[in-house]
Amino acid sequence: MKCLEKDRTRRYETANGLAADLKRHLSNEPVVARPPSTSYRFQKAFRRNKLLFVAATAVVAALVIGLGAATVMFFRERVALKGEQRQRLTAVSAQRAAQKEQQRADAQAGKASDSELQARRSLYAAEMNLAGETLYEDDLNRARELLAKQIPAPGDTNDLRGFEWRYLWQQAQSAELATLGEHDAGVHGVRFSPDGTLLASSEINGTVKLWDSRTRKLIDTLRDPTLPLSDDYDVETKGLAFSPDGTRIAVGVGRAIVLWDVVSRQRVVVTNAHSQTVNFLAFAPGGKFLASGADDSVVKLWDASSAEPREMTAWPVGFRVLCLAFSYDGKTLAASTGSPTINRWDLSNPEAPVEMPPLIAKDGHSGWVLAIAFSPRTNVLVSAGSGGEIIAWDSATDPKVFSPRKLTLPHGSIGMVYVLGFTPDGQTMLSAGSDNNITLWDISGREQPFKLKGHVWSVFSIDVTSDGRMLASGGDDRTVKLWDISSRWRAKPKMSHGEWMWGVAGFEHRYCSSSNPFRKTGPDFF
Repeated sequence: MKCLEKDRTRRYETANGLAADLKRHLSNEPVVARPPSTSYRFQKAFRRNKLLFVAATAVVAALVIGLGAATVMFFRERVALKGEQRQRLTAVSAQRAAQKEQQRADAQAGKASDSELQARRSLYAAEMNLAGETLYEDDLNRARELLAKQIPAPGDTNDLRGFEWRYLWQQAQSAELATLGEHDAGVHGVRFSPDGTLLASSEINGTVKLWDSRTRKLIDTLRDPTLPLSDDYDVETKGLAFSPDGTRIAVGVGRAIVLWDVVSRQRVVVTNAHSQTVNFLAFAPGGKFLASGADDSVVKLWDASSAEPREMTAWPVGFRVLCLAFSYDGKTLAASTGSPTINRWDLSNPEAPVEMPPLIAKDGHSGWVLAIAFSPRTNVLVSAGSGGEIIAWDSATDPKVFSPRKLTLPHGSIGMVYVLGFTPDGQTMLSAGSDNNITLWDISGREQPFKLKGHVWSVFSIDVTSDGRMLASGGDDRTVKLWDISSRWRAKPKMSHGEWMWGVAGFEHRYCSSSNPFRKTGPDFF
């Protein structure tokens, strides 16, 4: 609009000036007609250099976009790094917490282990004490159970056993010479032949096994196939006897009596000897007579001198017959029954036996008399009742003079006695029963009774060889055991080292151990 200004001074001076300004306008250069502001100059410069400006703009835009993208990536990476750091810190914290928990758990486990070990030690001490008590009470079975519990399992390094366990374990071992195999049922009868070379053992069902007592080998098994085997369990059934001449074996099988020839193995059967189960058989000295007792409450006397036994006399006694015994001279027969009395008969004249007054005493047996036995040298008769008492009748063959006395143990119990016996010299009485042991009694009273321990269940039958050196026993554990009793009253060992003794310790007031520093062996026990 400069060319139209009214003020001459403000118009173009010449037409060339206007043409030059138009040329500049067409060339996109600043014109003189308006003030040259920065934006105006920029517009003109942009119009003159569009390509350059576009390229520059593209470069700048690319730089901006790249920078923005880099910035975004940077911030994302930083955020991710911070997240990773937080996770790492969280994991470290968790690991530290887990380590602390593990340490706390290990400490608690250590305390628990220590407590468990202390509890095991306390239990071990208590069970060792109880094992000592049970051995003192002659309960070998229970002592073995307590000691076996202390044997560590494979891989267990906590073996608490010490010298006390080893000592008690040694004391809990059986002292028998040998165990003669096993029966198929409980052994209710054992009898040696008169010369001691053979041993017969019988089961509750009447099966008899014949053993060589020297080689301890089974010779034969005697069983009558014509008679049914009884499987009734009855502790009173002990029907087995060896004839005094050693040629025959008598055994009760149900209601029958079977006599076996030892050499030929031929048998003679008295089929209906009793109307109920035969409980006991006994040969009289000399072997001429055989006595039998049964559940039918009858005692019978048989003539055994012939090939087939002949019934001579039968005595009803009112109660089931549990045991029979002949006196050493064969003139008296005694029978124990399911009552507190002992029945007796005088056999001085076997063809006309005389019934004697029964043996009964004040404060005597309170229940059944389960077992009786005569001394082989005197008129002493011993009897055992169901209450666990043993009574010695000093003159049992004399109807007018007898003085009963009870036999007691210094400690412990003999349980229920199922069988009694004597050694051939009459100096030692034997008893056995529910305590699983065999008790030896010195008749003179000079020695304390002691027990042979080895059976794990009740002992039902015992017998001694004619020389008094070996004892056989049979029990409900289905075994026959042999015992050496030749030195049964041997002198006890002296409690001496033979040198200076520097230490001594007691165990439950019964066992004593001592030590000598000059010996390399362990402590001695007495």
